[in-house]
Formats: sequence, structure tokens, C-alpha cells
Amino acid sequence: FEYVIYDCFNDSIVFGSKVNVEQPDNIVKSEDVTPQKKLNRDGHYFGVYFPEKKGYIMDQMGIWMFSSFIILLVVLFFAYSIMAILKQKRLSEIKTDFINNMTHELKTPISTISISTRALLNVSDMESVKKYARIIKTENERLQNQVERVLDIATLSPNTLNLDKKHIYIHKLLEEVTESLELRLAEVNGKLYFNFEAQSDITYSDKLHLTNVFTNLIDNAIKYCKQSPEIKIHTSQLNNKIIILIEDNGIGIDKKHYSMIFEKFFRVPSGDKHDVKGFGLGLFYVKSVLEALDGSIGLIKSDYTGSTFKIELQHHG
Repeated sequence: FEYVIYDCFNDSIVFGSKVNVEQPDNIVKSEDVTPQKKLNRDGHYFGVYFPEKKGYIMDQMGIWMFSSFIILLVVLFFAYSIMAILKQKRLSEIKTDFINNMTHELKTPISTISISTRALLNVSDMESVKKYARIIKTENERLQNQVERVLDIATLSPNTLNLDKKHIYIHKLLEEVTESLELRLAEVNGKLYFNFEAQSDITYSDKLHLTNVFTNLIDNAIKYCKQSPEIKIHTSQLNNKIIILIEDNGIGIDKKHYSMIFEKFFRVPSGDKHDVKGFGLGLFYVKSVLEALDGSIGLIKSDYTGSTFKIELQHHG
């Protein structure tokens, strides 16, 4: 470093020198100091200048920066490990839940077929034989449909859907879907309200898959309600999109599950049993179909008062 004594009155350096701390011979000891000049008045300043200050500081901080970098890497690796463990735990729970529901859904028709078969062996009149034969046929078809449904949806992706697109009137399609569910609603004293505000409700879509989308959402609104269901369907138009809101008064969904409800096989945890049986594939199917149709779906509200799903479809007027 360098040091100087500066005289403010004369605007000059009275005394100055340079010290190299890496060479011990250049370091002045206190007993070796002799007066260089007597200063009889005020107005002098002592200054020190470090020409390699930054390099010296960086050299001293090098080990700390390296240590901090290593600690940061360890923390990031630890956080990633925790996230991976939690994800694996959640996937394991989803898998277990799916297997339990799958087992129940498949065992029910199998048990019915087994009981009907034993009863069939013990009857002699033709009417009873026909009755049990019809039960066996019905349950066999139910079992086949369950298996096909799981296999079809489990392998579903937007790229594998076969779409038969044509111009569809959304309002008319919604009325047709709800008409097919009137008996279900009547059984639980449910009510359904329409509020069609979209001036033009034409979209270019696949009628079969879009029907399944609306049926799935309305059916869920009926199933997941502990009171008499009240379902409100509202349509509107924004620029080149048709907006469809499906609102219910069901049990709602916890906010922590919002981001997972459209995942394959996911079902909202409800303890050791589900009051409503299923495979956790319905909303996954809905999302996959809408994405293939250049649309989208989102859950915009869900609490103890019910849920509201928002669907957006491309308008073709």
C-alpha cells in the first residue's frame, strides 16, 4: 500500500512512501521510526491508498465463496430429493386408491354374476331361468364396459383421439345432454338452470366427445352433492371464444388439490373410502378432449358452497 501526508495550505505532499507487506524487510518497526519532518500547524491529512484492494479482498473471500457455493448445491439437492420423495408418495397413494376402486368396480358385477349363476342352477321354471340369464348378461356387459373404459382412457392422449369435427350449436347440445340426465336429477330432486348469453354459439368440434365432456361434468355435479343438486350453466362470448361456466352446489374441492384434479387416476382423498366410486379418469378425459379440440378447462372456484368449471371453445360463426 501507499501512504502520504498532504499539506492543504500548500496543496502539496509533505511526505509519502510505499510498503509491500509481502516483503517483511520493507515493513517499518516502531522502534526504527525517526522523525522525518516537524509539522507545526494544522491542515495536514494522512492518506492511505491500496492499489490492489479488490484483488486482495477477492483472494481473502475466495474460500468463503467456494464454501457458500458448495452449501447452496447441497441445499438444492436436498430440496430436490424431498420433492421427489413427496411426489413418489403421492403417486403411490394415487396408485393404491385406483387399485382399490378398480377392485370394487370389477368385483361388484363378478359377484352378481356368481350369485345369479348359483341361483340359476337351482331353479326349474323357465321364467326364473330367463330372469337370471338377463342379470348375467347385463352384469357381463357392465363388466366389459368397465374394462374397456379403463383401457381406453388410460391410454388416452390428445394426439390419439379420432375426431369427427363438424359445426355444432353449443346451446342445443347442452339441452340434449341435460335431457338425457333428467331422470338422474329427478331421483335426487335436483334442479338445472340455463343462462345462455352467447350471441353466437357455433363451434367446430366433435359432437360425441363434446357430449361426453358435458355429461361427465354435469354427472359429477350430481354425484358429488350431499343435498339436492342445483346446477347452473352459463354461456357467454369473448372475442373468438365461447365461454361455458358449469356451477354446482356440491361438496367442493380443497385448494391444495386444484392443480392435480385433471391428472390421470387422481381422486381427491377422502380417508379410507370413497362415497362415490370411480377410477379418477373422468376429468383427465375431459381435459384431454378439450385440448384436442383447441379448447381448455379450468377450475375457477371450489369451496364448501360448490365448484365452478370454466370451459373455453373456439367460436366458428
